[in-house]
Amino acid sequence: MKELSKYEKEVMDYFSGKAKDYDDVEKQSYWRLSDRLLWSLIQEQLSKLQSDFHFLDAGGGTGRWSKKILENYPKSTGVLVDFSDKMMDEAIKKNVFGERWKVIIGNIQKLNFDDNTFDLVINTHNVLGFVEDTEKALVEMSRVLKKKGILISVVPNVYHGAFFNLFQSNIVGAKRLITCHKGKFVNNMPELNMFTPLSIKNLYKKAGILSPTCFGFPILIYPGYQETQLHGETKEIADFISINFDKLYELELKCIKDEECSARGNNIFIFGLKE
Repeated sequence: MKELSKYEKEVMDYFSGKAKDYDDVEKQSYWRLSDRLLWSLIQEQLSKLQSDFHFLDAGGGTGRWSKKILENYPKSTGVLVDFSDKMMDEAIKKNVFGERWKVIIGNIQKLNFDDNTFDLVINTHNVLGFVEDTEKALVEMSRVLKKKGILISVVPNVYHGAFFNLFQSNIVGAKRLITCHKGKFVNNMPELNMFTPLSIKNLYKKAGILSPTCFGFPILIYPGYQETQLHGETKEIADFISINFDKLYELELKCIKDEECSARGNNIFIFGLKE
């Protein structure tokens, strides 16, 4: 892998410090709800593939979503690529799948795979936010995707980012996000790219992905400051979700398939087929 840029080193340092405890996010009520919603969206796309599909988890970090796919689709095979050795060390610990799963170091802006290799390429929370050239990364992911293969991305939403900055009384940060589509949720993270449903759709189309569709999730309930940290929860949010988890999940399901709601989501889920 080529020498990292200054920004890439900043991103690597950020995630290296979080790698060991990164999966503790699963203990937080808000992210359990978010994950359940995301899994419902992912499963709907996986149901369109042959049972022995081959997937790439681009920027897959500790392998949380690779593991979930491999466990639930026993004929599937996959590859995880990430440029953080610390995150990959955590992923390797999850590899009980033998030859079905490979974990390799690499940069998603220059993937070391042949054209038309994978039936599915997936990148989850904020991966495209933390690359220097989002268009280049999407073109690479499209290149290694088979024709009629599915490209799934989960990206940060500009509008939620602006809301969250205002929630912390940071009007300068909110203005930068609305103006430049770049910013932070909290100060102790690198600046990242954020997207509107239209901007990420346009990038998908440039990468040769047909008819991209955007859904937002979660739409009706947002995280607090503590939910941006690996440990701790906003008590009022955690208590409310714990008491009403199933009801909230059903309410969210009624909204997330409405594309008109996508701009309201904490995250944007986008998928499309390679032409």
